[in-house]
Amino acid sequence: MTLAALASIPELELRAGAARDRLARADDAVIAELDTLVASIARGNAEDGYLACALVLARDPALAARLHALAISRGASWAALVLADAPASRGLLLGARLPDALAHAETVRVAPDSRMPWDHFRFRQRVQRYVVAHPSPLVAQRLLASPTALLIDVVRVASRRPTTPELLRVVATSARWIARLEVRDALVKNPFAPTGVALLYLPTVRRTAWTELAGVSRVHPLVREASRALLRAPR
Repeated sequence: MTLAALASIPELELRAGAARDRLARADDAVIAELDTLVASIARGNAEDGYLACALVLARDPALAARLHALAISRGASWAALVLADAPASRGLLLGARLPDALAHAETVRVAPDSRMPWDHFRFRQRVQRYVVAHPSPLVAQRLLASPTALLIDVVRVASRRPTTPELLRVVATSARWIARLEVRDALVKNPFAPTGVALLYLPTVRRTAWTELAGVSRVHPLVREASRALLRAPR
């Protein structure tokens, strides 16, 4: 199955499985297909199969690096654009740690009348706030896997600043949540995101996001230049 044909598969996780089989070949044909997909998106076409490719490569940075080297050697400029990688634009100071918001969770107690729906909802909201702010990637994984997780919770994790690359990779590799435009938008705009992750998902956000990223200094120069390249493409 070609990368362009991935859009015919209904679920993102299933598309990602097929995309991985294709991308793992890492040959000239694969690079040409990926280059064509990104170029088509830059021209304003919807290419649903590309999101599955981005998910696979976010999960496998080593494969992305192999394909990047191949794209450069073959002159596939669009593929090389999204496969590049570099340290995040911003990061925690050496030795600094994210605050452990759950350290205060012990002060949260169920009120005597917590059996009432509204009190239960308020209690859940308070606990969820601590979970969203927790610095552990394992806690973030559990949050994203929870059937009670809300989009706003995941967007908060994706847009949190400061944060760590490990926390953002948890979001970037979740098929359930990366399918949401709001989550991808928060990721690519976060200067603490791994640059490779931001570049992979950059073609999947709105043109207005490209315009914003093309004019700000807080993001990595590679993300800024890629946004400008996408905007300059003839439509």
